[in-house]
Amino acid sequence: VLKGEEYSAVLDGRTTVTCMSLDGRIYPIDSGPMPPMHYNCRSVRVPVVDDRFAALREGATRASVDGPVSSQTTYSSWLKRQPAEFQDEVLGPERAALFRSGEVTLQKFTDELGRVYTLDELRANEGLALK
Repeated sequence: VLKGEEYSAVLDGRTTVTCMSLDGRIYPIDSGPMPPMHYNCRSVRVPVVDDRFAALREGATRASVDGPVSSQTTYSSWLKRQPAEFQDEVLGPERAALFRSGEVTLQKFTDELGRVYTLDELRANEGLALK
């Protein structure tokens, strides 16, 4: 009945880069990163029903600082709709510029376990020129 557990971060400006990058990823039950990932972590893992039962997900929502949004909304898709100033505030200006350009996704800001890469590591990993 279940296909796994989805990492779900809070859609607001206090969420860490670690939790932003993990949001929306589906992991096998009881494996992968488990919240809390850090002090005051507000993220959770929620069960995801198998695609055969997709009708149960229709109309489902999740909370955001802006009010309810579709349960299919990830932190990344939500952040894309926020003003550039907000993106700069939560990611830092350099990461925000990379995110807005489409060169680097939120998931690329961390390793598989959620450790945040430094800007130098990120540039090396993604083959980006130093700016």
